Amino acid sequence: GDAWTPAEADRAQLLGLDCHALDTAAVTYREYYELLERLFAALYTFQERRILPQGVDISEFSAFASNNGLSFDDRPIDRQYAAFYLERIAAALGISTENYVIFYLDAEEVSAPCRKAVGYISSLGIFDISEGCLQPRNRLTEQEAEVIVLRFLEGILSEV
Repeated sequence: GDAWTPAEADRAQLLGLDCHALDTAAVTYREYYELLERLFAALYTFQERRILPQGVDISEFSAFASNNGLSFDDRPIDRQYAAFYLERIAAALGISTENYVIFYLDAEEVSAPCRKAVGYISSLGIFDISEGCLQPRNRLTEQEAEVIVLRFLEGILSEV
């Protein structure tokens, strides 16, 4: 599920994540921005260590956020838009995010701008699709946000 496994909790230290055990508070766009900013810092470190390709400039998170419409808004972010921003990061790293189709019962609930992203992110096994449903419009919780960012990082590191 979208909860920490003991091994993930150990690895989360790479991003300085708090591993909230049962935090079900909704994450706002502002909080997700801050979490993705930490992800960019980790990606930059991996790039400096030559674990990630050197050709892509990931040093400037604020430019990425601005170019992709990520805001400092205090309203909650939902699962589909959380996937949207992760997919944009993968694309910025030069990872192909095309042609992924994942079947889940509530696929028609995914907004048009998020369909490709949700397919790609779901293909990485990042989201729990419990009982065949993604629940794309559900608010992302703090625990879910941190879990999917860690799983995303591990997923893209395995692709490069």
